[in-house]
Amino acid sequence: MVDWYGHWHYEPNTPEEKKCAKDRLADWIISTGYEIKTNMENLCAMIELHFISECEAYGYDDTVENCIEYVKDNGISEFDYYC
Repeated sequence: MVDWYGHWHYEPNTPEEKKCAKDRLADWIISTGYEIKTNMENLCAMIELHFISECEAYGYDDTVENCIEYVKDNGISEFDYYC
C-alpha cells in the first residue's frame, strides 16, 4: 500500500481491490515460501528496478505477470540485497 508520501509498504491484509502491482508481487513472493534476507520493501524495489530496465532494453510489457515470470527465470535470491 502506498502512504501519503508516496512510499510503498507491504501490508498483507490489504483488501484485494486496493492492492497495487507491488502488493501482488509481494503476495506471490510470500506464496513461494522464500525467506527474505533484507525486507519485503527492498526486495520488491530491487525486482522492480531490474525488471523495468529489462523492459526498456528488450521491449517487454511491464505487467505483474511478466515481472513474476522474470523473477522465476532469474531466482528471487538474485534480487535480495542492499546497495
